[in-house]
Amino acid sequence: MVSFSDFKLDKSSITQIVLLTGVILSAHILYSKLTSSPSGYPLHAKAKNKNGQNKTKSKNKEHVKLTKRQLASYVGKLPLDPIYIAIKGVVYDVSVNGGRRFYGPGGAYSIFAGRDASRLFSRFDFDEGVTQEELDSPIDKLDDLSPEEQDSLDAYIQLFESKYERVGILVDN
Repeated sequence: MVSFSDFKLDKSSITQIVLLTGVILSAHILYSKLTSSPSGYPLHAKAKNKNGQNKTKSKNKEHVKLTKRQLASYVGKLPLDPIYIAIKGVVYDVSVNGGRRFYGPGGAYSIFAGRDASRLFSRFDFDEGVTQEELDSPIDKLDDLSPEEQDSLDAYIQLFESKYERVGILVDN
């Protein structure tokens, strides 16, 4: 039978073990950070403001103002591109916290990406996608929603407020 006392470790062996442990731990931390998003991309990608400059997302920073037509370009075509959805005039970045998997290209709810989804969420309506008419129309005031539709919309707002970050507001053309 072999016991631990049979093994002799010199100073260089201990140094190698410590270095190897450090490399393995560093690789594990890096892997965990890169795979914490279902898409496998870092969760803290920077959004671009209307001038094309990187803008750190923070609730204390100035938010962007987007028209429907501008919002339509935020559908996450590339893996690190942000995905925005507007609800009742507030624009949210849904490309974080697992949202890319649902709202990104090929996702079950990609139909909502890059647009004002207020009416769609109020009715949980899947339409054919954004139209030119929708892009050119004024922001929907939603004043004809039934109490049930308003409750549905409020539930989505509550979800988005808890899960995603506000990045801007929707403005008319």
